[in-house]
Amino acid sequence: MKRILCFVLSILFFSCDDGDLQIEAVNFDDAAVDFCVSGSDAKLVNTFFFKIQDDEALLLNMGTGQFKNTTSLDGSISSTLSSSGSPSLVYRFFTGTVAKGYFCDEVPALEPNVVKENTATGGTVTVTTSVIKVDKTNKTYSHNIEIKELSLTNDQGERLTDNSTIDFGSFTTDTPNSASLDVPFSNYTALTTAACDTPPTTGSTRLYKIVNDEFVSLDLPNTLIANMATGGTPRTMPFGTEVVLSNTVLNLLASKELLCAASIDAEMRQGSFVSSEGQISVATVENAPDAEGKITYTHTIVLTGVIMVLKDETDPVNDIALDVIPSIEFGTYTTTAP
Repeated sequence: MKRILCFVLSILFFSCDDGDLQIEAVNFDDAAVDFCVSGSDAKLVNTFFFKIQDDEALLLNMGTGQFKNTTSLDGSISSTLSSSGSPSLVYRFFTGTVAKGYFCDEVPALEPNVVKENTATGGTVTVTTSVIKVDKTNKTYSHNIEIKELSLTNDQGERLTDNSTIDFGSFTTDTPNSASLDVPFSNYTALTTAACDTPPTTGSTRLYKIVNDEFVSLDLPNTLIANMATGGTPRTMPFGTEVVLSNTVLNLLASKELLCAASIDAEMRQGSFVSSEGQISVATVENAPDAEGKITYTHTIVLTGVIMVLKDETDPVNDIALDVIPSIEFGTYTTTAP
């Protein structure tokens, strides 16, 4: 490990004339972040992380609720290191090489012994989460932990500071994608349906809903949402060039501007599901005039027999068709008569 200190290690680890110890870097770059749990659900609620480098270890205790399977803005999940609460960090030195079992076994090993223990008294821990992969059934999230402006204090009250950004490490978790939920796309059911200001093509409308880092969009001809009650016979149309359901997962937060654009940069997309088969049914009711006499129409949209295809960004031969979804309640959309 690289240490630039104002003392000689062989004499005394923390010994410096001015009592204010400066280091260039706390360098555990070659050590992977580790923990004592397995499985995505357990990782999300885990609060203890460590990195081992021969006879040294960094021990990080996080607060609860820091890790979720949702994309976060850079720096939006951060907390201050504390010597008495959480998050907390300890830089520990041992008499010999230490292993994972020392921290995780029910009966901890008696050796090696702790030589020195230095506690963080300042610094900021930041967690950044984003989608890094999408497959037929899951979304994979990467949770990256960084520590900035770390201050460490030894048992003699002497302080070390590291003004660099320490990449503590990353770990991944999986969660079902929207099409693979027990009730496919049920995470969108309660959301309000909105429409893009600019239609994808003349005479059409793009309806959409957004959930964090992904969205569903439905392109349909305006005739399906005409301002006229359907009575007992909904308007129907098979999926095709005019009716297209899409579910796009991004590596950043989704927005109206992105999904309503003519195209989305491939570097932003982690996965795109597009309908290949299905049928749309629209039931329209006329609502009573409002105080100004305006009449609105509520369109209830149901999609049946839907087959979504996970698109391969480079070769359509590698596209993957999902199992048929019997029914999707896309939601309601309201239009106003001119």
